[in-house]
Amino acid sequence: MGNNLPYNLSAGSFFIVILLACSILSAWADSSQREEPFYTNKDVERYKNPSDNRPPDAKKSVMENRTDSKKSLKERRLQEDWCDRASVCNREIDDEKETVKEIEHELLSAKGRDNHKKVAALQRKLENSKKRLKKAEGNLNALENEAHRKGIPPGWLRCRFD
Repeated sequence: MGNNLPYNLSAGSFFIVILLACSILSAWADSSQREEPFYTNKDVERYKNPSDNRPPDAKKSVMENRTDSKKSLKERRLQEDWCDRASVCNREIDDEKETVKEIEHELLSAKGRDNHKKVAALQRKLENSKKRLKKAEGNLNALENEAHRKGIPPGWLRCRFD
């Protein structure tokens, strides 16, 4: 049998390959001839809603307004929470600074009276107060770092919500 076909394809399979190639080419030719639809302003006017004529701010639906108010309420609560946490830390720092000043003032007045026991007690009290001050400053620093990691604006820690 003299088979003149390359790759030893039978006549049936050669016919199937030719049909497949023709169908692919015809589909490609049809898609290249197809035009995209062209819309004019008249076409767009047909499908306009009466609500499209309102200004963009007035287009918000009731549900969008509710979600906006919920978001703003959540944000205000979050702002107040961060403000309160920072205020507590700042109050602790201020209280400890005031305590240190008072103890230093007492210590200066006690040194002139030659009362060594009272001076030693005041020095221990001053050291403890300075430790508490450093701890309070560390707490504020940790709070600021946490806020920074969470993307909280620095003004929230200072109770500035502009």
